[in-house]
Amino acid sequence: MSDTETVRIERETGHEVTGELPPRQAMLRRARRHPGFLLGVGLLAALVLFAFIGPLVWPYDTYAQSLTNRLVPPVWHAKGSWVHPLGTDHLGRDLVARLIQGAQISLLIGFLATALSGVIGTAMGLSAGFFGGRVDAVISYFITIRLAMPTILVALAVVSIIGGSLTIMILVLGLLIWDRFAVVSRTAGRQIASNEYIAAAQAIGVPVWRILFSEILPNLAGHVIVIATLEMAHAILLESALSFLGIGVQPPMASLGLMVAEGKEHMFFRPWVVGIPGAALFLLVLAINYMGDGLRDIAAPESRA
Repeated sequence: MSDTETVRIERETGHEVTGELPPRQAMLRRARRHPGFLLGVGLLAALVLFAFIGPLVWPYDTYAQSLTNRLVPPVWHAKGSWVHPLGTDHLGRDLVARLIQGAQISLLIGFLATALSGVIGTAMGLSAGFFGGRVDAVISYFITIRLAMPTILVALAVVSIIGGSLTIMILVLGLLIWDRFAVVSRTAGRQIASNEYIAAAQAIGVPVWRILFSEILPNLAGHVIVIATLEMAHAILLESALSFLGIGVQPPMASLGLMVAEGKEHMFFRPWVVGIPGAALFLLVLAINYMGDGLRDIAAPESRA
């Protein structure tokens, strides 16, 4: 499809006529009609509000323990109550308060790790696609090395040696998930660099940095945003896996993966201790993936099946 999208406009008389919309309006129209994108955005917005508005309205402290209120069932259970709507964990901590902090940590790690990897990968891919030659060969070599390394095993080894913390998790994940940014930026950057307006800019002496940041990078923004949404979900899952294994975010901080790990001893008799944080993690990753898939369809409708 071209930059404009042919649409059908129904008149009040019932007749249909063919018209054209500008690119931005066409994208907005596709966004409003994409159920997966709307579901992902709505669900993610609700989770973000829960994570960052929740502490202002929820009365319980994340770290407050009450051994007399250990493993209180959620409100839908026969012995549950509205005092702790989602129940408490093995130390008597309110699960809603723990979920609020767990969602905060997951979103923070996912966003910052993705931002770091996006800067690294986009810079490498853009340089390889624009300059080509030896620069492309060297960067392609590093991309091949990175693709040959299993992400979870490298993260396990590094975090086990250095130690787990919030900062370490962000740095390790950010330095491990840049490969998709690099591959996409390299391919798209090479296509953009072959256009005539880039050759014309070089012919009149426009500085290289200006061509990269003013001409090529804005055209890569759509690809980078789509990859960022998918990699953010990847980073959240990696952090949860490492925290579940005990080498990620450390207690007493709450992480969704750590909450699942802390409740696994009680999962057969009190399954909500594992099921509630597991469901929260599932919804968070599902929302980000739906939004990423929707962005891909909206930005590049010609790639849809």
